[in-house]
Amino acid sequence: MKLINLFAMNTNITNIVNKYTLILLFTANIFTVNAQQGELKIMSFNIGLSHGEDHRPPEKYNKWKDRKNAIVQVILDYSPDILGMQEPMEVQYKFFADTAATKIYQSFKYPKGGIEAPDQSNPIFYKKDVLEVLDKGRYWYSEDPARDIDSWGVGWTSVCTWGKFRVKANGFVFYFFNNHLFDPPQAQLNSVFILLDKIKEIAGDYPVVLTGDFNFNHNEDGMDFLTHTPRKIKDSNCEASKIGKNLTPDILTTGGWGPYTDRTEEDERCWGIMDHIFYTNPFQVESYAIDTTTYNGVGGKRRSPSDHRPIVATLKFTNH
Repeated sequence: MKLINLFAMNTNITNIVNKYTLILLFTANIFTVNAQQGELKIMSFNIGLSHGEDHRPPEKYNKWKDRKNAIVQVILDYSPDILGMQEPMEVQYKFFADTAATKIYQSFKYPKGGIEAPDQSNPIFYKKDVLEVLDKGRYWYSEDPARDIDSWGVGWTSVCTWGKFRVKANGFVFYFFNNHLFDPPQAQLNSVFILLDKIKEIAGDYPVVLTGDFNFNHNEDGMDFLTHTPRKIKDSNCEASKIGKNLTPDILTTGGWGPYTDRTEEDERCWGIMDHIFYTNPFQVESYAIDTTTYNGVGGKRRSPSDHRPIVATLKFTNH
């Protein structure tokens, strides 16, 4: 759904929060009913870190101050029950957590540490009227998952934030893992193996949802290893396509800051669907979409709020 074009009105974030308060409270009640019916809306969104944006050519035209309201609007428009966010620096996290989200969402995070952007995190936001946290924690994708150490020659660290949740309406319990995997293929595979081990160790036989910027496409080894396991982990994009419920079958999640039609040589190296929502039984996908929102950016050019598009999946479940 789309609400109104707030940016054409040059509205600041305070007015956004005031304008949406009643709408969001009403929406929260709607999704509480959906939870009773065995349905949850999941979002994954790499919002693009603000670290170093004055020095890197793509980011200097897409600064956080210019796109932050667009980020908030996209999230509030879709109103997910639970959101896995990737890459926010502390100032970015607080902008959403302390403003627009306070009426509807609660959240938790753990800094990833390391040398580059150590206060960056992968937080989980959840509707406090819909979900209750029973447990939470973190681990790193490293040679020692208990420590934030540079591993496999990557040059930076990555943390997974996980939570155990109960649906308040019917008591359904599931685990949620929010991820950001590395770029190099071998580091990706090492991270996938750690993720699979941690799912077994932390979640056991409970249902699981995985969100994140996984940095691999559907035809790469990381996807193959992750979706061919005894847990029968399923990709919401592929499963929705099988039943005709992929609402954006020709849209990609990564490829630049523009309207995703003006590719550059840099874009070509990261062009694809690298952001994913995975799930296990008894979840079943009801619908899937990649958001294509743009906003009026620097120089009047239509730009995406991040170099990753947010993805949304509605998952059904049966509470035995």
